[in-house]
Amino acid sequence: MKIRVLHVDDDAFTREVTHTALTSFGFEAQAVSSAAEFIAALEEFDPHVVLVDLDLGAGPNGVQLLQLVERDAPWVGKVIVSSHRSPSLVDPAGGKLTDVSYIVKSDLASSDQLREAIEATLAGETFIVNDDGDAARLTSAQAEVLRMLAAGMSNEAIATERGCSLRGVERIISRTFATLGVNSDEHQNPRVAAISMLTKAQVTVND
Repeated sequence: MKIRVLHVDDDAFTREVTHTALTSFGFEAQAVSSAAEFIAALEEFDPHVVLVDLDLGAGPNGVQLLQLVERDAPWVGKVIVSSHRSPSLVDPAGGKLTDVSYIVKSDLASSDQLREAIEATLAGETFIVNDDGDAARLTSAQAEVLRMLAAGMSNEAIATERGCSLRGVERIISRTFATLGVNSDEHQNPRVAAISMLTKAQVTVND
């Protein structure tokens, strides 16, 4: 019996690369591009493992899909594929996800890591890439605020969400920018630069 792997990613090129790698390993693979297609395939395709991108555009995100898998199909192995290098940056559910393997999207070119992640998940283990390279390291508070900035939240909205003062948020943002080495000048918007570093997997979190 072939191992069935369901993969969801809204980027066509990533889907194609991943699907090619999965089939070359001898897995039976199905790739979908949206949360709605994933939910339908979860029942119809009945996968042993799911590979889930976190940013899927409109509708449920990857974390919500994985929570659905945990609730409705807890026997299915779960692997996150993210552009963020630190797992701490990708779970806004606050660690509610359990037994999840994790690989960085930029490392998909290394098919060994993809296969190792799937095999570890099938064995009931977790696989996490810990090579942070030259990534800047943030505190958990800084990472949380940076996620909120990336989601388009204002300083005032972040203060309300975190239950702290606006001045407190401004101090965290200032320290975050300093840690990332981004400064406000005529050539650079620090908010844009920091979010760009986040999306390019140039940021990790001190555990």
